[in-house]
Amino acid sequence: MNRIKQLRKKAGLTMKVFGKMFNAAESTVSLWENNKRQPDLDRVKEIAAFFNVTVDYLIGTTDTPQDAKKKSSSNFCEVVQYDLYPVPLVKLSWRGGEIKDDDVEEYVYMKQKNKNDHFALRFSGDSMVNVGIRNGSILIVHIQSEAKDGDIIAALMDGKQTVRRYREKNGAISLISEGREPDFEPITKDTDFKILGKVIEVHTAL
Repeated sequence: MNRIKQLRKKAGLTMKVFGKMFNAAESTVSLWENNKRQPDLDRVKEIAAFFNVTVDYLIGTTDTPQDAKKKSSSNFCEVVQYDLYPVPLVKLSWRGGEIKDDDVEEYVYMKQKNKNDHFALRFSGDSMVNVGIRNGSILIVHIQSEAKDGDIIAALMDGKQTVRRYREKNGAISLISEGREPDFEPITKDTDFKILGKVIEVHTAL
């Protein structure tokens, strides 16, 4: 017995969306929920942490959904386990607007509660390496259409996703790279340019 279906429905998630969050096909989720197959131990732990319950509660060996946010202390330090919230990692083909299932590559997690006003993207290249954004980094972006001077933003530039530092001086706007050889792209009235949001977290690839 497991409680995946019960918890998934309570959270308002479809099997397809839930599967993408845990890198599983919709058919695999159906097998889990009908006890025809069990997720591996690592996935069980991830699912339990996501729903803020213990592994024992998830697999049905206890009826007590213990809070997964725990604190433990040892002499001089305190360890806190945070709640994590899912954020859709969009595909390169996404061009802004509503994020649909087909726009999502997978889900990543952030500590701040996600109110559907964030997305994530996978950065490629070395144009922002001087600010700690390396090739393969996952960026958490707050969705907004405006930026302030100095913000690092995700934007559409000529219809393609890009990440740059936003600069505005004397009414002139430019996007600046932060690579080993910084460059800038002036934004003119003829430039196809749209701000998707402000980068608020960088999950760096090792």
